[in-house]
Amino acid sequence: MSNLPRRPQSLQEELRAASRFLATAGSEDARLEAEMLAAHILGVERMELLLRDESLSESQRATLEGLLQRRAVGEPVAYLEGSRGFWGLEFLVDPRVLIPRPDSELLIVAALEIAVTEMGTVSDWGTGSGALLLSFLHERPGWRGIAVDQSTDALAVARANIVALGLQGRARCLESDWGEQIDDASLDLILCNPPYIEPSEELGPGVAEYEPHEALFVEPGKPYAHYEQVLADAARVLRPGGSIVFEVGRARIDGVIRRAREAGWAVVDQRRDLGGVWRCLALQRGDL
Repeated sequence: MSNLPRRPQSLQEELRAASRFLATAGSEDARLEAEMLAAHILGVERMELLLRDESLSESQRATLEGLLQRRAVGEPVAYLEGSRGFWGLEFLVDPRVLIPRPDSELLIVAALEIAVTEMGTVSDWGTGSGALLLSFLHERPGWRGIAVDQSTDALAVARANIVALGLQGRARCLESDWGEQIDDASLDLILCNPPYIEPSEELGPGVAEYEPHEALFVEPGKPYAHYEQVLADAARVLRPGGSIVFEVGRARIDGVIRRAREAGWAVVDQRRDLGGVWRCLALQRGDL
């Protein structure tokens, strides 16, 4: 890696060199990313790097250089590390699933305010890593959950996270196209972050290149197709008084609300993310 010194003398020199390399490659958070990757290799928290000044071993340095090269061409840091924090928990992630975003934590906040009973059944449709479902179950120990995805690859990641978080007795996986394989009137709550991005929309660096397209994109001109299908299935599988909490994309909330109201749903909550975008919508069937 020509931009890095051949033999840095200390960890701090390694970090400075790695930061310069990523900055030259276009990273806007070069120092942070360099520290995250170094901490991952060393198996320590990032802040602990400030207290260490030993040199990396040859194998550690080779690993770091490989990760820096991959990051320089746009591969997300979460995939390089193999995990991402969400709701105070750590989730295994790889290119089979979307990387959990902080904005999606709004769905957990809304769901916890809705689901106030001690026991119930929740399902996360399009679960990916299982971050939404398992975060909710972490806060509601009396509830059980079903991680639903039509991707067998994604469900393999969700299963690994169920085991890693010790939730095998309360969560299971189900391969299904939304609620197709779920029994009638069997759920109290649905969490769902469906695909809603049209292929022409711009995304952040590395998203379209590395994250699974089937979890991101809709057919051109059909940004609400998945919402419509989820609403139809949810009306069948929710028990009386049940709710659904959606993630919605930029400028999508009005369209989802209109379709939901036409289908007999009532809006019980909606929330903006830190960027001011309407990101979370909670619905309840008005005729249940």
